[in-house]
Amino acid sequence: MIKVMVADDNAQLNKVYCDFLSKDKDIQIVCSTFDGLETLKKYKEIHPDVLLLDLKMPSMNGIDIISNLSLDTEEKKICNIIVISGENSLRYNLFNTSKIFRVMPKPVEFDDILSTIKEIPLENDSKKFSDQNLRHFLFTLNCNISSDGTKYLADAITLVNENPELLKNMNDIYEIISEKYSISNKTVKWGIRNSIDTMNKNTSNEELCLKLKKQTFRKLTPKYFIPLAISHFNS
Repeated sequence: MIKVMVADDNAQLNKVYCDFLSKDKDIQIVCSTFDGLETLKKYKEIHPDVLLLDLKMPSMNGIDIISNLSLDTEEKKICNIIVISGENSLRYNLFNTSKIFRVMPKPVEFDDILSTIKEIPLENDSKKFSDQNLRHFLFTLNCNISSDGTKYLADAITLVNENPELLKNMNDIYEIISEKYSISNKTVKWGIRNSIDTMNKNTSNEELCLKLKKQTFRKLTPKYFIPLAISHFNS
């Protein structure tokens, strides 16, 4: 049973979330809150498996809630927050991403919320190599996880994880992915490079060193980044 907490100051929407999710046999709604300070207090009391969090809330916004929870070393390791927000300005200021599994802009399909909740790995599985964990890892490095380029990058990492010999020739990787999606090698190549460029542009050198467990490194390229990503899950 997945213990879910819902935090949204829109009482009607909050109730709709709870009513919809509680119909699923694997979901237990353990708490619903409408205020930021109340959300933080209840979360620390209940420790839900998943928190659905709106960012624009009275008394304390969602960003401050995430920042507060991230101060706890053990809590910071648990990636269990699904942000659901229609506030672009607040979403763009999400810097503490270790606890955020997914960001979903409003309006959002309820079935998508349910499927996302079920994607969140159990705490002891969070370091295992899986599609969900890889997507979250790329998200923490400021990749756009909804872009085709990031999808191709994730495929490339998975391919090399399964067959390290492929890393000797990136063109072989591009060929396999292009066949999978019936697109050109060039489209795959530039999609992956754009995703890496986004990472280089939007993630500080200090954060990259921390996430990739390197003291220093040169500018990221696909061939350089892929084994670093794999080692993140094998260390």
